[in-house]
Amino acid sequence: MTRMPPVAVGDGLIDATEKQLTSHPRIGPCCPEYPAEEIRYWLHRGYRIVYEIDDAAMQVHVLRFWHCSKGDWPVDLS
Repeated sequence: MTRMPPVAVGDGLIDATEKQLTSHPRIGPCCPEYPAEEIRYWLHRGYRIVYEIDDAAMQVHVLRFWHCSKGDWPVDLS
């Protein structure tokens, strides 16, 4: 199995996330770790992408990419 360079993996992840969330921002369920309904997540190729929907600005802000093989992820998004 050939490993992709980290930059290519990151670029592909960003591209896929942008494409999916631009057209379907509410595709992901709400994050159970956060009380805000605007904070959601989407699973893509072993990554958990945590994002926030800003309806007023009509934007989606990615808060974190986390590879699921790393186990539990840090809840602090700062």
